[in-house]
Amino acid sequence: MAESTNTIERDAADPIEKRALQALMARSDGPGLRQAGLHFALIGCTGVLVVFALESWWLWPAMLLHGQGLVFLFAAEHETAHRTAFKSRWLNELVIWIAGLVVLLPPSYYRAFHFAHHRHTQDKEYDPEVHFKKVDRWSGYLLYMSGLTYWKAAIVNMLRAMIGRAEAPFIGPRDRALIVRDSRIMATIYVAAGASALWLGPWLLYLWVVPMVLAQPFERMWIIAEHTGCDQTSDPTTADMFRNTRTTRMNCVMRFLTWNMGYHAEHHAFPAVPFHALKELHVLVGHQVETQARAYWTFHIGWWRQVRQNAKRRDAVVPSGR
Repeated sequence: MAESTNTIERDAADPIEKRALQALMARSDGPGLRQAGLHFALIGCTGVLVVFALESWWLWPAMLLHGQGLVFLFAAEHETAHRTAFKSRWLNELVIWIAGLVVLLPPSYYRAFHFAHHRHTQDKEYDPEVHFKKVDRWSGYLLYMSGLTYWKAAIVNMLRAMIGRAEAPFIGPRDRALIVRDSRIMATIYVAAGASALWLGPWLLYLWVVPMVLAQPFERMWIIAEHTGCDQTSDPTTADMFRNTRTTRMNCVMRFLTWNMGYHAEHHAFPAVPFHALKELHVLVGHQVETQARAYWTFHIGWWRQVRQNAKRRDAVVPSGR
């Protein structure tokens, strides 16, 4: 399935830059194994904290911390969806399945959704991600940040796929069969996990369900900054990944949790570059990125102001009733 190439074609004209990009696109297993290993180790360590915090008031902070590692496995699913996290195909498939199981996203569904997003980035009609981010009002912003829209979509889409109704504009016939298969496999695993919880006790709640719910707003804080407020177009020939996608500066914690996805404009412009090379890519092409944020918190402050201004404008046009 083809990914966005508009900016690649524009910038590949420079042969020196082209050689540099080819070097950055090289795939290997080592960086992905280190990243995935550390991410899963973090989840294991915070899971131990949850176990030790049982029957104390530390349980809720421990579950919140544990949830960060769990919800940010979405970043692992994103990288392995592109099959760039590892050189070995089987490693990409193994990690995308583990991550997908944790975050309730069947791998085949997410690939179809995400590649449509790359092909039609910020296209109001065809980018499926645009329809999930109605955040220009306080109600929409808070609802999105809560994660409720995510959970609803994930559960409803999986239930529909389980009965053979995997339907969306971005889902083709071949994708549909894979999504139905993956959803049924995942549902079977969830049922087995739920049945074991009846025997083993509420561990599933403490180590997965509640932490995922508590931490979801932190992941939403990252995701919402990628394109919100950026350039939109309905003409794919004029789409510019350096304008319709935002790059956000990150501290070392966020770089780790998001698998370097703060360099999001660079990723959209050159999706074949693995996550571990995005920082080097930013050095090469970062000056071309028109939409950047100094940090995630600065983006949100700016967006809150925009939402407030939108509300004032709507109030200004409401008839007085006289």
